[in-house]
Amino acid sequence: MNINFLGREKHRFLKPELLKNRVLAIFFVSVGLIGCGSDDKLPGGANPGDNDPLASGTPLFMVQRAIETDMGGIVADELSDPTRYRGNGRLIMKSQANQNAPEVIISNRVLSGNYDVRDLDVSHDGRYVLFSARAEETDPDNPTTWNIYEYDTEEETVGLVMPGTLGPDEGHDIMARYLGGAEGNIVFSSTRQQTTSAVIADEGASYVAQDEDRQGPVLNLHVMNRAGQSIQQITFNMSHDIYPTVTPDGNIIYVRWDNYSRNQFSLYKTSPFGENTELLYGHHSHDTGNNNSEFQFIKPSFLPSGELFVMARPSNSTRYGGDFITIDVDNYIDNTQPTNTTNGSGPAQNSITETTVETDHDLSPGGYYGAYFPLWDGTSRALVS
Repeated sequence: MNINFLGREKHRFLKPELLKNRVLAIFFVSVGLIGCGSDDKLPGGANPGDNDPLASGTPLFMVQRAIETDMGGIVADELSDPTRYRGNGRLIMKSQANQNAPEVIISNRVLSGNYDVRDLDVSHDGRYVLFSARAEETDPDNPTTWNIYEYDTEEETVGLVMPGTLGPDEGHDIMARYLGGAEGNIVFSSTRQQTTSAVIADEGASYVAQDEDRQGPVLNLHVMNRAGQSIQQITFNMSHDIYPTVTPDGNIIYVRWDNYSRNQFSLYKTSPFGENTELLYGHHSHDTGNNNSEFQFIKPSFLPSGELFVMARPSNSTRYGGDFITIDVDNYIDNTQPTNTTNGSGPAQNSITETTVETDHDLSPGGYYGAYFPLWDGTSRALVS
Protein backbone atom coordinates (compact mmCIF):
# COMPACT_ATOMS: atom_id res chain seq x y z
CA MET A 1 0.00 0.00 0.00
CA ASN A 2 1.41 3.37 -0.99
CA ILE A 3 0.33 6.76 0.21
CA ASN A 4 1.11 10.28 0.91
CA PHE A 5 -0.12 11.81 4.12
CA LEU A 6 -1.00 15.19 5.09
CA GLY A 7 -1.43 16.32 8.24
CA ARG A 8 -1.77 15.60 9.34
CA GLU A 9 -0.63 16.05 8.02
CA LYS A 10 2.06 14.21 5.28
CA HIS A 11 4.68 13.80 2.72
CA ARG A 12 6.46 11.23 0.55
CA PHE A 13 6.90 10.98 -3.18
CA LEU A 14 5.13 7.92 -4.51
CA LYS A 15 4.00 6.72 -7.90
CA PRO A 16 0.48 8.09 -8.44
CA GLU A 17 -0.69 4.95 -10.24
CA LEU A 18 0.06 2.89 -7.13
CA LEU A 19 -2.44 4.79 -4.99
CA LYS A 20 -5.48 2.74 -5.98
CA ASN A 21 -6.45 0.04 -3.48
CA ARG A 22 -4.07 1.61 -0.97
CA VAL A 23 -4.40 3.78 2.12
CA LEU A 24 -5.35 7.42 2.56
CA ALA A 25 -4.59 9.27 5.78
CA ILE A 26 -5.65 12.70 6.97
CA PHE A 27 -6.02 14.69 10.19
CA PHE A 28 -9.35 16.18 11.26
CA VAL A 29 -10.20 18.48 14.15
CA SER A 30 -13.83 17.70 13.45
CA VAL A 31 -14.91 15.28 10.76
CA GLY A 32 -15.29 16.87 7.35
CA LEU A 33 -14.43 15.49 3.94
CA ILE A 34 -14.22 17.15 0.57
CA GLY A 35 -13.29 15.70 -2.82
CA CYS A 36 -12.20 18.55 -5.07
CA GLY A 37 -12.85 18.60 -8.82
CA SER A 38 -15.20 16.60 -11.04
CA ASP A 39 -15.74 15.45 -14.61
CA ASP A 40 -17.28 12.35 -16.18
CA LYS A 41 -14.56 10.14 -14.71
CA LEU A 42 -14.59 11.63 -11.21
CA PRO A 43 -17.14 11.65 -8.37
CA GLY A 44 -20.12 13.75 -9.38
CA GLY A 45 -19.74 12.93 -13.06
CA ALA A 46 -22.00 10.77 -15.19
CA ASN A 47 -19.59 7.82 -15.27
CA PRO A 48 -17.38 7.74 -12.17
CA GLY A 49 -14.11 5.94 -12.85
CA ASP A 50 -13.55 2.52 -11.29
CA ASN A 51 -10.01 3.48 -10.31
CA ASP A 52 -11.03 6.47 -8.22
CA PRO A 53 -9.50 5.99 -4.73
CA LEU A 54 -12.52 7.69 -3.19
CA ALA A 55 -14.90 5.13 -4.68
CA SER A 56 -12.91 1.91 -4.97
CA GLY A 57 -12.75 0.93 -1.31
CA THR A 58 -9.41 2.51 -0.39
CA PRO A 59 -9.39 2.70 3.42
CA LEU A 60 -9.08 6.12 5.02
CA PHE A 61 -7.44 6.86 8.36
CA MET A 62 -8.21 10.06 10.21
CA VAL A 63 -7.65 11.63 13.61
CA GLN A 64 -10.60 13.24 15.30
CA ARG A 65 -9.94 15.51 18.30
CA ALA A 66 -12.23 17.58 20.46
CA ILE A 67 -12.27 21.36 20.37
CA GLU A 68 -11.24 22.37 23.88
CA THR A 69 -13.50 24.82 25.69
CA ASP A 70 -13.35 26.63 29.01
CA MET A 71 -16.28 28.53 30.53
CA GLY A 72 -18.05 28.37 27.19
CA GLY A 73 -15.17 29.77 25.14
CA ILE A 74 -12.75 27.97 22.83
CA VAL A 75 -9.26 27.49 24.28
CA ALA A 76 -6.57 28.73 21.90
CA ASP A 77 -4.35 26.19 20.20
CA GLU A 78 -0.79 27.37 20.92
CA LEU A 79 2.03 26.24 18.63
CA SER A 80 4.48 26.73 21.50
CA ASP A 81 2.70 23.99 23.49
CA PRO A 82 2.54 20.92 21.19
CA THR A 83 2.46 18.42 24.07
CA ARG A 84 -0.79 19.84 25.47
CA TYR A 85 -3.38 17.20 26.35
CA ARG A 86 -6.79 18.03 24.88
CA GLY A 87 -8.65 14.76 25.38
CA ASN A 88 -11.48 13.11 23.49
CA GLY A 89 -9.32 12.11 20.55
CA ARG A 90 -9.39 8.93 18.49
CA LEU A 91 -7.90 7.28 15.42
CA ILE A 92 -10.62 6.20 12.99
CA MET A 93 -10.33 3.82 10.05
CA LYS A 94 -13.10 4.04 7.46
CA SER A 95 -13.49 1.40 4.76
CA GLN A 96 -13.39 4.18 2.15
CA ALA A 97 -13.51 7.96 1.91
CA ASN A 98 -17.27 8.21 2.18
CA GLN A 99 -19.31 9.79 4.94
CA ASN A 100 -21.52 6.71 5.25
CA ALA A 101 -18.71 4.15 5.08
CA PRO A 102 -18.28 1.82 8.09
CA GLU A 103 -15.63 2.91 10.57
CA VAL A 104 -13.49 1.30 13.25
CA ILE A 105 -11.88 3.17 16.16
CA ILE A 106 -8.36 1.75 16.00
CA SER A 107 -7.07 3.63 19.07
CA ASN A 108 -9.66 1.90 21.31
CA ARG A 109 -7.59 -1.25 20.94
CA VAL A 110 -4.72 0.20 22.99
CA LEU A 111 -6.34 2.91 25.12
CA SER A 112 -9.59 3.21 27.03
CA GLY A 113 -11.52 5.93 28.75
CA ASN A 114 -10.69 9.51 27.87
CA TYR A 115 -7.48 9.84 25.83
CA ASP A 116 -6.01 12.02 23.10
CA VAL A 117 -4.65 11.21 19.63
CA ARG A 118 -2.64 13.27 17.15
CA ASP A 119 -0.38 12.98 14.08
CA LEU A 120 -0.55 10.40 11.29
CA ASP A 121 1.85 8.88 8.81
CA VAL A 122 1.84 5.83 6.56
CA SER A 123 4.83 3.68 5.56
CA HIS A 124 6.06 3.72 1.97
CA ASP A 125 4.54 0.33 1.28
CA GLY A 126 1.28 1.46 2.86
CA ARG A 127 1.16 -1.39 5.35
CA TYR A 128 1.86 0.50 8.58
CA VAL A 129 0.24 3.58 10.13
CA LEU A 130 1.94 5.71 12.78
CA PHE A 131 0.13 7.89 15.30
CA SER A 132 0.71 9.43 18.73
CA ALA A 133 -1.62 8.99 21.70
CA ARG A 134 -1.71 10.04 25.33
CA ALA A 135 -3.80 8.66 28.17
CA GLU A 136 -5.68 10.94 30.54
CA GLU A 137 -3.69 12.02 33.58
CA THR A 138 -5.50 10.87 36.70
CA ASP A 139 -2.59 10.89 39.16
CA PRO A 140 -0.46 14.09 39.40
CA ASP A 141 2.42 12.01 40.77
CA ASN A 142 2.39 9.78 37.67
CA PRO A 143 2.02 12.09 34.66
CA THR A 144 1.21 10.56 31.30
CA THR A 145 3.15 11.26 28.11
CA TRP A 146 2.59 11.17 24.37
CA ASN A 147 3.68 7.82 22.93
CA ILE A 148 4.05 6.56 19.35
CA TYR A 149 1.94 3.62 18.18
CA GLU A 150 1.93 1.64 14.95
CA TYR A 151 -1.00 -0.11 13.28
CA ASP A 152 -0.38 -3.05 10.92
CA THR A 153 -3.10 -2.98 8.25
CA GLU A 154 -2.45 -6.59 7.20
CA GLU A 155 -2.26 -8.20 10.63
CA GLU A 156 -4.78 -5.71 12.04
CA THR A 157 -2.67 -5.27 15.16
CA VAL A 158 -1.61 -2.09 16.96
CA GLY A 159 1.05 -1.52 19.61
CA LEU A 160 3.68 0.76 21.06
CA VAL A 161 6.73 1.41 18.89
CA MET A 162 9.01 1.79 21.93
CA PRO A 163 8.25 -1.01 24.40
CA GLY A 164 11.93 -1.67 25.14
CA THR A 165 14.42 -0.65 27.81
CA LEU A 166 13.90 3.09 27.43
CA GLY A 167 10.19 2.71 28.03
CA PRO A 168 7.44 4.71 26.39
CA ASP A 169 6.93 7.04 29.36
CA GLU A 170 10.43 8.50 29.50
CA GLY A 171 9.51 11.43 27.28
CA HIS A 172 6.91 12.94 24.98
CA ASP A 173 7.13 11.41 21.47
CA ILE A 174 5.03 12.97 18.70
CA MET A 175 4.95 13.78 14.97
CA ALA A 176 6.56 10.52 13.81
CA ARG A 177 7.33 10.08 10.10
CA TYR A 178 8.71 7.11 8.18
CA LEU A 179 12.13 7.86 6.72
CA GLY A 180 12.01 4.94 4.32
CA GLY A 181 14.91 2.81 3.17
CA ALA A 182 15.65 -0.82 4.00
CA GLU A 183 15.95 -0.08 7.72
CA GLY A 184 12.49 1.44 7.93
CA ASN A 185 13.74 4.19 10.22
CA ILE A 186 11.43 6.75 11.80
CA VAL A 187 12.05 10.43 12.52
CA PHE A 188 10.07 11.96 15.38
CA SER A 189 9.99 14.91 17.74
CA SER A 190 10.75 14.10 21.37
CA THR A 191 11.64 15.53 24.76
CA ARG A 192 14.05 12.63 25.45
CA GLN A 193 17.19 14.51 24.31
CA GLN A 194 19.58 11.83 25.51
CA THR A 195 22.56 13.33 23.70
CA THR A 196 22.05 16.80 25.13
CA SER A 197 21.53 15.37 28.62
CA ALA A 198 24.72 13.32 28.36
CA VAL A 199 26.79 16.33 27.24
CA ILE A 200 25.46 18.48 30.07
CA ALA A 201 26.07 15.67 32.55
CA ASP A 202 29.70 15.42 31.40
CA GLU A 203 30.04 19.08 32.32
CA GLY A 204 28.82 18.37 35.84
CA ALA A 205 25.32 19.80 35.46
CA SER A 206 21.81 18.48 34.90
CA TYR A 207 19.56 19.24 31.95
CA VAL A 208 15.92 19.98 32.66
CA ALA A 209 14.90 20.06 28.95
CA GLN A 210 12.70 23.13 29.37
CA ASP A 211 12.10 25.69 26.64
CA GLU A 212 13.72 29.11 26.86
CA ASP A 213 10.67 30.54 28.62
CA ARG A 214 10.75 27.70 31.17
CA GLN A 215 7.10 27.05 30.38
CA GLY A 216 7.27 23.42 29.30
CA PRO A 217 9.36 20.53 27.94
CA VAL A 218 11.27 21.17 24.73
CA LEU A 219 11.09 18.86 21.70
CA ASN A 220 13.98 18.10 19.33
CA LEU A 221 14.19 15.67 16.40
CA HIS A 222 15.26 12.06 16.93
CA VAL A 223 15.63 9.01 14.68
CA MET A 224 15.00 5.36 15.60
CA ASN A 225 14.33 2.06 13.86
CA ARG A 226 10.86 0.54 13.60
CA ALA A 227 11.52 -1.57 16.69
CA GLY A 228 11.89 1.60 18.75
CA GLN A 229 15.62 1.03 19.24
CA SER A 230 18.87 2.83 18.32
CA ILE A 231 17.41 6.22 19.19
CA GLN A 232 19.63 9.11 18.10
CA GLN A 233 19.05 12.82 18.71
CA ILE A 234 19.72 14.69 15.43
CA THR A 235 18.79 18.33 16.19
CA PHE A 236 19.75 20.60 19.08
CA ASN A 237 17.62 23.62 19.91
CA MET A 238 16.68 25.30 23.18
CA SER A 239 13.10 25.49 21.89
CA HIS A 240 11.03 23.14 19.73
CA ASP A 241 12.07 21.33 16.54
CA ILE A 242 8.79 19.87 15.29
CA TYR A 243 6.77 18.73 12.25
CA PRO A 244 9.45 16.80 10.33
CA THR A 245 8.74 15.74 6.75
CA VAL A 246 10.96 13.80 4.36
CA THR A 247 12.08 15.34 1.07
CA PRO A 248 12.28 13.43 -2.23
CA ASP A 249 16.07 13.22 -1.86
CA GLY A 250 15.82 11.74 1.65
CA ASN A 251 16.57 14.83 3.74
CA ILE A 252 14.32 16.29 6.42
CA ILE A 253 12.47 19.59 6.40
CA TYR A 254 11.10 20.61 9.78
CA VAL A 255 9.76 23.55 11.77
CA ARG A 256 12.03 25.28 14.29
CA TRP A 257 10.72 27.55 17.01
CA ASP A 258 13.22 30.41 17.02
CA ASN A 259 12.02 31.55 20.42
CA TYR A 260 15.06 33.50 21.56
CA SER A 261 15.68 35.61 18.47
CA ARG A 262 12.22 36.37 17.06
CA ASN A 263 9.67 34.05 18.72
CA GLN A 264 8.58 32.57 15.40
CA PHE A 265 8.31 29.26 13.54
CA SER A 266 10.41 28.94 10.38
CA LEU A 267 11.43 26.09 8.07
CA TYR A 268 14.77 24.35 8.52
CA LYS A 269 16.48 21.49 6.73
CA THR A 270 18.82 18.72 7.91
CA SER A 271 19.95 15.22 6.96
CA PRO A 272 18.69 12.01 8.64
CA PHE A 273 21.97 12.11 10.59
CA GLY A 274 21.57 15.75 11.69
CA GLU A 275 24.24 17.02 9.29
CA ASN A 276 24.22 20.31 7.36
CA THR A 277 21.39 21.79 9.40
CA GLU A 278 20.36 25.16 7.99
CA LEU A 279 17.57 27.70 7.80
CA LEU A 280 15.55 26.92 4.67
CA TYR A 281 12.84 29.57 4.52
CA GLY A 282 10.78 32.22 6.24
CA HIS A 283 12.87 34.05 8.82
CA HIS A 284 11.60 37.42 7.50
CA SER A 285 8.26 36.29 6.06
CA HIS A 286 6.02 36.11 9.10
CA ASP A 287 4.08 39.30 8.31
CA THR A 288 2.75 37.96 5.01
CA GLY A 289 -0.83 37.17 6.03
CA ASN A 290 -3.73 39.27 4.81
CA ASN A 291 -3.27 42.92 5.80
CA ASN A 292 0.32 42.02 6.85
CA SER A 293 -0.99 39.85 9.66
CA GLU A 294 1.13 37.19 11.37
CA PHE A 295 1.78 33.83 9.72
CA GLN A 296 3.68 30.87 11.08
CA PHE A 297 4.72 27.97 8.85
CA ILE A 298 3.90 24.46 10.10
CA LYS A 299 3.04 20.98 8.79
CA PRO A 300 5.32 20.96 5.71
CA SER A 301 4.51 18.38 3.03
CA PHE A 302 4.67 17.89 -0.73
CA LEU A 303 2.28 18.04 -3.68
CA PRO A 304 2.56 15.46 -6.49
CA SER A 305 4.15 18.24 -8.58
CA GLY A 306 7.07 18.32 -6.13
CA GLU A 307 6.11 21.68 -4.61
CA LEU A 308 6.48 22.11 -0.87
CA PHE A 309 3.36 23.27 0.93
CA VAL A 310 2.68 24.26 4.54
CA MET A 311 -0.12 25.39 6.78
CA ALA A 312 0.07 29.14 7.43
CA ARG A 313 -1.62 30.27 10.63
CA PRO A 314 -1.08 32.48 13.71
CA SER A 315 0.90 31.20 16.70
CA ASN A 316 -2.16 31.20 18.94
CA SER A 317 -5.54 30.52 17.39
CA THR A 318 -9.01 29.54 18.52
CA ARG A 319 -9.72 28.54 14.89
CA TYR A 320 -7.50 25.43 14.97
CA GLY A 321 -6.45 26.04 11.36
CA GLY A 322 -5.37 28.45 8.67
CA ASP A 323 -4.57 28.42 4.96
CA PHE A 324 -2.42 25.99 2.97
CA ILE A 325 0.19 27.61 0.75
CA THR A 326 2.95 26.45 -1.56
CA ILE A 327 6.45 27.86 -1.04
CA ASP A 328 9.12 28.03 -3.73
CA VAL A 329 12.04 27.07 -1.49
CA ASP A 330 14.24 26.25 -4.50
CA ASN A 331 14.38 29.88 -5.58
CA TYR A 332 13.50 31.93 -2.49
CA ILE A 333 14.62 32.20 1.12
CA ASP A 334 11.79 34.64 1.96
CA ASN A 335 8.57 35.65 0.27
CA THR A 336 10.21 38.38 -1.82
CA GLN A 337 13.88 37.49 -1.32
CA PRO A 338 15.36 35.18 -3.99
CA THR A 339 18.46 33.07 -3.53
CA ASN A 340 21.75 34.33 -4.91
CA THR A 341 21.27 32.20 -8.04
CA THR A 342 17.72 33.35 -8.77
CA ASN A 343 16.30 36.48 -10.36
CA GLY A 344 12.85 37.39 -9.17
CA SER A 345 10.82 39.45 -6.76
CA GLY A 346 8.29 36.88 -5.60
CA PRO A 347 5.97 36.12 -4.11
CA ALA A 348 7.35 32.73 -3.16
CA GLN A 349 4.09 31.88 -1.35
CA ASN A 350 0.77 31.06 -3.05
CA SER A 351 -2.46 29.69 -1.61
CA ILE A 352 -3.54 26.28 -2.89
CA THR A 353 -7.07 26.46 -1.46
CA GLU A 354 -10.01 27.69 -3.50
CA THR A 355 -11.40 30.03 -0.87
CA THR A 356 -10.26 33.29 0.72
CA VAL A 357 -8.80 32.54 4.13
CA GLU A 358 -8.27 35.53 6.42
CA THR A 359 -6.56 34.95 9.75
CA ASP A 360 -6.70 38.52 11.09
CA HIS A 361 -10.48 38.67 11.48
CA ASP A 362 -13.02 36.93 13.67
CA LEU A 363 -14.66 35.56 10.54
CA SER A 364 -12.92 34.22 7.44
CA PRO A 365 -14.90 34.19 4.14
CA GLY A 366 -13.32 30.88 3.16
CA GLY A 367 -13.23 29.28 6.59
CA TYR A 368 -10.08 27.71 8.05
CA TYR A 369 -8.28 24.56 6.91
CA GLY A 370 -6.97 21.98 9.37
CA ALA A 371 -5.60 19.40 6.94
CA TYR A 372 -4.78 19.07 3.25
CA PHE A 373 -4.09 15.69 1.65
CA PRO A 374 -3.46 15.66 -2.12
CA LEU A 375 -4.65 12.60 -4.03
CA TRP A 376 -1.82 11.12 -6.06
CA ASP A 377 -4.03 10.02 -8.93
CA GLY A 378 -3.38 12.76 -11.49
CA THR A 379 -6.72 14.52 -10.89
CA SER A 380 -5.39 17.53 -8.88
CA ARG A 381 -7.93 16.81 -6.14
CA ALA A 382 -7.40 16.78 -2.40
CA LEU A 383 -9.07 15.69 0.78
CA VAL A 384 -9.27 18.53 3.28
CA SER A 385 -10.78 19.39 6.63
